[in-house]
Amino acid sequence: TAGDQWLESIAKLNNTTGIPTVIDRNKQTFTTNYPMNDAALYYGWYTTHKNGPLLNKDFKFRPGAVAIHLHSYSASHLRDPNKNWTGPLLAKGAAATVGNVYEPYLQLTHHFDILHDRLIKGYSLIEAAYMSTPALSWQNIVLGDPLYRPFVHLDGTGTKDADDRDYRAIRIANERWGKEPETMVKKLRTAAAAKANGRFYEYLGLWHRQHKQPQIAMAFFQTASKKHIKESDRLRQWLYTADMHRQAGNKALAIATLREAKEAIDDIPEAKTTVALLNILDPPPPPPAKKPAAKPTTATKPTR
Repeated sequence: TAGDQWLESIAKLNNTTGIPTVIDRNKQTFTTNYPMNDAALYYGWYTTHKNGPLLNKDFKFRPGAVAIHLHSYSASHLRDPNKNWTGPLLAKGAAATVGNVYEPYLQLTHHFDILHDRLIKGYSLIEAAYMSTPALSWQNIVLGDPLYRPFVHLDGTGTKDADDRDYRAIRIANERWGKEPETMVKKLRTAAAAKANGRFYEYLGLWHRQHKQPQIAMAFFQTASKKHIKESDRLRQWLYTADMHRQAGNKALAIATLREAKEAIDDIPEAKTTVALLNILDPPPPPPAKKPAAKPTTATKPTR
């Protein structure tokens, strides 16, 4: 569908721009408490109310995040942090979003691929939203500073935050060697080994997965799981691997990987996502049926 194509276009643009991107192509959406640290962008659809990472009470978007969910009534409860999507996204720290207060139908909602493309190119929020709207309507709304330009410093200018250092390095590597992928991978791999950097290894895994090199991707995810400090980040590497097996049609390997993940990491809120995925792929048997209660019996004396 058009909505799926929008999301695929966004993922492709992020890949060439150097923005690490997690893609979920399963029938089910991200499961409860999916580990998603450092999220600065979110585009999704297919559910009425918040789910996945947003169900985790500790989840917060990075400052300045752009987060958007495609739904007919995504903005119908702006002040409720639990209903629909626009309110919950803002409650979790998103700085900018768009939504619908009433059904505009897919063709008249904001076209996410155009909106994201314009933001990447440096346009302001209101410019990008206007360009991505096929027709003006009371049904579509934009929430955030209209002059906000989230990617104005994509060229490396601006204040340098220590927490962004690794992501800046990934972006610079793509900018310098994006047209020479072998060189870019070599440079990032060298840096990852020198710094024992889990983020670099994870990005290399995502990059190779996007370029349909699953075995190499899984090797990088395995290394990333050893280098990451946070357990939730480590768990995500297991989930990548399980999902790759699942997408390849190897359900048994996906289940085995998830069971290993459950045994290795089970004492954090994000571990709920492992259980949820196992219940999808290997649902437990239903409880035994209860035996019907015995009917009471009565005895009467024969009458004469």
